[in-house]
Amino acid sequence: MKYRVLLDDAPAGSTDWLPVAQAAWDRATEWIVQRLERKEMQMQTVTTYIVVTTTSRIDEDARAAADAINRSMAASGDSLNRDAVETEMALYSKFDGNLAIEAVEVEVDE
Repeated sequence: MKYRVLLDDAPAGSTDWLPVAQAAWDRATEWIVQRLERKEMQMQTVTTYIVVTTTSRIDEDARAAADAINRSMAASGDSLNRDAVETEMALYSKFDGNLAIEAVEVEVDE
């Protein structure tokens, strides 16, 4: 994306452009810094829960179950609720001991 700085003041002489350009650059820089600082202040850290496999060997069925649970939680918006993730994981009792819930800290925009 390209940005262009537009000068409000037309310089009178050929050497007068530098102070006007510097002032415009300073205004643009200040505007950018303000937006970035505001953006940083609006970030919030939330804890989301994901299901992972606990076995050291490759268990495609357990991985598929974990993926299915994670997709279901993301689609329903319940990945922020540990109880909801535990309830969903309980439906996969075949994989008891092979699945675990892991908490992940994520920064999100407010």
